[in-house]
Amino acid sequence: GYLSALFKKQYNQNLVDYINEVKIQQACALIRNSDFSVSEICEKVGYGDYCHFNKVFRRIMGKSPLQYSREIKS
Repeated sequence: GYLSALFKKQYNQNLVDYINEVKIQQACALIRNSDFSVSEICEKVGYGDYCHFNKVFRRIMGKSPLQYSREIKS
């Protein structure tokens, strides 16, 4: 709790939100630059549950990882 409070005070952002953004940025890079499936990428960036990954990805990127992948690779 203390670390989260310090982080929020310093960066005006929740620590968990920051970590999720970094993970989703990594996922986007993997989608663009690899042939891994979205479910493999989900695991590689640290999400054990695909549904949760999909929800977080959609919240941050405004689209699902599959939609993002199709747009990038078309």
